[in-house]
Parts: sequence; structure tokens; C-alpha cells
Amino acid sequence: MKNAIKTIAATLAVFMAIWASGLWLGHSVKSALSPTRAVITPPNQNYVAVVFVSGPIQNTASDPMSAYPQSYNHNATIAYINSLIADENNTGIFLELNTPGGGVYETDALYLALMKYKEETGRPIYAFIHSYSYSGGYYISMAADRIGANRNSMTGSIGVIMSHVSYAGLYEMLGINISYITSGTNKAMGADGNTLSEEQLAIYQGIVDESYDQFVDIICVGRGMDEEFVRTIGDGRIYTSNQALELGMIDEITEHDTMFIAFCTELESIYYAPDLREYSFLQQILNIAETTTPKTEAEAILEIIESFQPGVPLYIYAGA
Repeated sequence: MKNAIKTIAATLAVFMAIWASGLWLGHSVKSALSPTRAVITPPNQNYVAVVFVSGPIQNTASDPMSAYPQSYNHNATIAYINSLIADENNTGIFLELNTPGGGVYETDALYLALMKYKEETGRPIYAFIHSYSYSGGYYISMAADRIGANRNSMTGSIGVIMSHVSYAGLYEMLGINISYITSGTNKAMGADGNTLSEEQLAIYQGIVDESYDQFVDIICVGRGMDEEFVRTIGDGRIYTSNQALELGMIDEITEHDTMFIAFCTELESIYYAPDLREYSFLQQILNIAETTTPKTEAEAILEIIESFQPGVPLYIYAGA
């Protein structure tokens, strides 16, 4: 009898240990995969808010299995800008730009948030271009009162791009037949099993042209330029900082710290720069592994292809 009780007790102990281990493992995995959230605690004195726009301007959730944290957090950035409006300690915004651009929708949403901030507070916005700020990056800088850049910076790529990848030829070669049952001749437009017709190309071109007209209008207002001149320089090419300065696209070529310190001094303010990125513990580990294992050529090509959203207009530099 005593042996039976001991056996039952031992079995229960093992079961409880496994159950507790499962709970701990589940919590650990959840913690490793769950992204950290930024804790915003602005100073209780006059401060310049630093807003980083680094990486593609897209509203994409951070993938916990990706080796890279989401460098630009769209929703958090806009929420932070909106919160500054009611903060009387805030004296201005300093934009740190290092971006190839991004989605038309997200870019314009960020621009409008910055314009709302400026119009409702009357506070200044300065922008500095680090390595590059292309397309949508230049678009959002139109909300700035002054744009500075390093002498080796690049900007421009004023324009819009849409992509469409057709695998129709590949499917045919592999003997794969895809049929689309649609309610209209253009309902399957953009499907990867189809090749775009002339009519469909014209439809897409109309979308691109409309987004481009919006880009031109934003620059005309932001830089006080003539529309014809903007369309001339806005043919999609990129510019060095010297070229951009000569064309009036930026205001000065300077060092980051020089411009930043002068801005804070002018406003008699310290600075505050919250980290709005989302990244998990697992991402930090994967990122370390990624840096020690370079991508193959195939992986690099695939990453470039996946960065473009088929059928979606983008204010982005395709060569970034």
C-alpha cells in the first residue's frame, strides 16, 4: 500500500514538474516572440522631439521570426507626433531621415500628421538627410521649415512606381493552367498568372499619374517652386546634396550635429528621442546570427523582390 502511494506521489510530482515546465516554456516563447513596446516619457521641460524615419515608410507589423526589427513604426510614429500637439513642453520636431521612401498612403499620412502638428502648434520642424532620403522620404520633408543634408547625402527620386510580376510564361512551361472566373474583364488585373493588356497598363498608369500629381503639388507648396520646374526635376532621378542645394530642393549642406545643436539652442531646449521600434528578444538573437552569416545572392534578390508590393503605388526609389 505504501509503495503504491509513493508511486502515485512520484507520478504526480513528475506530472506537476512537466506542467510547470510547459507553462514556463510557453511564457518564455511568448516573451521571446512578443515585440517590446516603446515607453514614452518626455521630459518635464522644454524639449525638441526627435522623430526617426529610418527604413521603408510602410505600415507593416514587425515579424517576430524576422532577423530584423521594424526600423520604422508607422502607427507609433504618427501617434507620437499627434501627442506632441498637446504637450506644452515640446518646442519643435527634428526629423532624422534615412529612408528609400515607401507606400503612397503611409507617406502621405505621415506628411499630414506633421502638417497638422505645425498648423495647430506653430512650432518649427527641421529635417536632416543622413545617407539618403528618396521619394517618400523627400515627400515628408516638405513639412519641414528647413532641410539640411550631409555633403555626401543623396535625395530626390521624385516619382511613383508600381510593379507587376507575371509568371504566365513560367506556368505555361511547367504545364500549369490557371483560370480566373471574373465579373469583368479587369477583375483579375494584376494576377500573377496574367499578362497585363494595353487597357490594364493604361489603368495602372492613371493611378501612377494621379499619385505623381499629388507629389508635385506637395513640393510646389513645400518649396515654393513652379509646377513646371518641379516636373522637370521630378523625373525619378536621384541628386547629390550639392545638386539638390543648387536646385533649391534643400536649404543647406552641413553636419548633423551642427544643425541639430543650432536648432536646440535656438529653441532653448534639450532633446528627447524615444525608441519607437518594435523588436523581440528572439529578433535580437537572430540579428546577431544574421550579421555573421551573409545572405546568398538568391536570398538578396528575393528580399528585393518582396520589398515591392504588386499593384500598389509607391513613393520609393527602386535602386535602394
